[in-house]
Amino acid sequence: MVLRLTVVLICISFPYSLAFAEGCTAGESTSNPALAQKIISTDSSNTDLIKQASEYLTENQSDLCMRYYFGRYLTRLERYGQSRTVLAGLENELARSGNTNVSPENVIGFGFLSEGNNDSALEAFQNAAQVSYFDNFPNDLKTKILNNLGYAQMQVGRYDEASETLKQAAELGSSRAFRNLAAVASIVSTLEESDTSQPGAFAAIVGSAKSLSTAESSLLQISHKLNVEQSNISVFRMNNGRYSISLGRFKSYPAAISDRDKAVEAGISDSYVAWLTDWELIETTMRE
Repeated sequence: MVLRLTVVLICISFPYSLAFAEGCTAGESTSNPALAQKIISTDSSNTDLIKQASEYLTENQSDLCMRYYFGRYLTRLERYGQSRTVLAGLENELARSGNTNVSPENVIGFGFLSEGNNDSALEAFQNAAQVSYFDNFPNDLKTKILNNLGYAQMQVGRYDEASETLKQAAELGSSRAFRNLAAVASIVSTLEESDTSQPGAFAAIVGSAKSLSTAESSLLQISHKLNVEQSNISVFRMNNGRYSISLGRFKSYPAAISDRDKAVEAGISDSYVAWLTDWELIETTMRE
């Protein structure tokens, strides 16, 4: 049986460090630069902007850059299905137009990862990395695609392939690839460790919050839900500023997997295992 891993996506974290490269240059770039700029610069949901962009693209499907910008915007809004509809087939259309500055498949892969669909994410990142014009991509886009592909391979337990892919990304200068390589090594090491009680770099994540106060409130609720002492629940600040609540901390990978399974059985279906090395442990004060 293949062990599947779900860890924190070091290379993809809000606010949007995925390879959402600007610089789409198909044809005349876009025939409506003012609308494109609004889409590029807006991170929050804007009903009027979505309507305006949708109506524009209904009449201007050949505006490839606008489709890319709008699909990326929908992904930022976590409207992944709509984003895939907008971006479908765009990779090849952009290539035929001579554009090699952006990768719609890379954006699609991010959406699948965010939905927990690791197999489809892997396929999308493979599509992005295997295009015949991959070497023509800007260097930063190449490193991010390779790093994302390596992460997706790691997600589905293909650790040898992940190591090779991440080494390629590291050779191109990706610092995130070095961290993901360390994660792969740590995972393999803990999987081989017979004593799962040994400390490690993992924990089961059982909740998340935008603010520390919300995280502390969630901690109390989770403690009751899982019937565990509050001292066994920790709060970490992630790289993107959000907070994650973990069941235990700094455990071996197998031990964290066991905690995750217990959380899932208790009704926390979106629990996952995270690699904690890049997160900041927060001392909480809100206790019963």
